Amino acid sequence: MLGGDVAHVSDSIYLPADRGYDLTDMRTRLRLGVHHDGRLGSLFYGLTWLGKEFEAQPDGQLTGSLRLRVRF
Repeated sequence: MLGGDVAHVSDSIYLPADRGYDLTDMRTRLRLGVHHDGRLGSLFYGLTWLGKEFEAQPDGQLTGSLRLRVRF
């Protein structure tokens, strides 16, 4: 699976301007995931790249997720 989005950012309750955060105008995210469904269960592994949320943030972030379902 592959996906992404771009959003316009005007303000944020989590990164308020009155606390010194200078938000970026746009937020970008890219997602990549692999899903396998087998006889004993299923497995999903995904990576998400999060673009910079505010100007002073040095780089974007990379996060991962894992979902394992076992049938018994």
